[in-house]
Amino acid sequence: RKLNDHVLIVDSMNTFIRSFAMLQSMNPQGHHTGGLVGFLRSIGFLTRTIDPTRIICVFDGAGSTINRKSMNPEYKATRNVSRTTNWELFDDKADEYASMTMQMHRLVEYLQCLPVTLISIDKVEADDIISYLAQGFASKQNKATIVSSDKDFLQIVSDNIHVYSPIKKKMYTPSDVLSELGTIPQNYLILKALLGDDSDNLSGVKGLGPKTVLS
Repeated sequence: RKLNDHVLIVDSMNTFIRSFAMLQSMNPQGHHTGGLVGFLRSIGFLTRTIDPTRIICVFDGAGSTINRKSMNPEYKATRNVSRTTNWELFDDKADEYASMTMQMHRLVEYLQCLPVTLISIDKVEADDIISYLAQGFASKQNKATIVSSDKDFLQIVSDNIHVYSPIKKKMYTPSDVLSELGTIPQNYLILKALLGDDSDNLSGVKGLGPKTVLS
């Protein structure tokens, strides 16, 4: 098999934060390591399960939300206002953030020692990079599998691009998107534009709901 025959593209911050929030793993010195341990476990599981020919871990670039916030100041305005974890390990949000930063730096160091590609571009969000890469590989008839719980990636699902949701433990193909959301991948962006996106603090058309739009 060739290098780019089947590329596994990991939404790295999405994977890291989910692991950080879920795992209360501690090292012998009493420091939280959930984000670091969970991420590496996920990479191992995905490698064994999907058997890709290449792994690309994509991170948000520095100042990644600047461009979108300049167009809409409300974009992701509700992010980072509360703690990521819901258990009493950290004294406050600052303590939690310090642990998250330490683990992230250590994770990057570890990944640089593994046969994976790391990508981060200043002022560009990871989801834009991931979408560009996946569609680029697909255009050359290679297969790309995106790992993320972000449903926005469902809009680019095709015969050559699949999305694996680690929360649902489900692989999305075009038929899966249609059966679960009631729309084909190509129309998913229109659906989101009409309904809005609470996770990004973006409002939709007032009075519209999923049943109204899909009926």
